[in-house]
Amino acid sequence: MTKLAKLVDAQGKVAVGRVVDDRVTLLDLRQGGLESLADLLFSPELPILSESLPALGETLPVSEVTFLPPIDRQEVWAAGVTYKRSQT
Repeated sequence: MTKLAKLVDAQGKVAVGRVVDDRVTLLDLRQGGLESLADLLFSPELPILSESLPALGETLPVSEVTFLPPIDRQEVWAAGVTYKRSQT
């Protein structure tokens, strides 16, 4: 299973990467005709693309990147209700 992540690299650029063990390979989304992590996640070719997209530069240790929430243009819902309140 491929692990994907949205992150900020050492130069401060937002990117999408493939995580393997303690390394992150930045992906060239443009080669797959994509612009964002959302485009990749909602692609019907996700399994193929996530493995086949070429690297964009070098592979970095996870310690050199900052992981971001995996949100681009998806709709996000939140509710501020506690369990006790929901029970009643």
